[in-house]
Amino acid sequence: ATAIWLQTMVPLTAGDTVELQGYFRVADGYFAADHTSFWGCKVG
Repeated sequence: ATAIWLQTMVPLTAGDTVELQGYFRVADGYFAADHTSFWGCKVG
């Protein structure tokens, strides 16, 4: 099995928007976003 973990932190202010795209060829994956942070992971 292969696991890839990427983490990025950026300061956001009110009104900022973040666009995040992810593509998983085999394994299921998901991204979660809120007003100050976002993260994603792939396991498989």
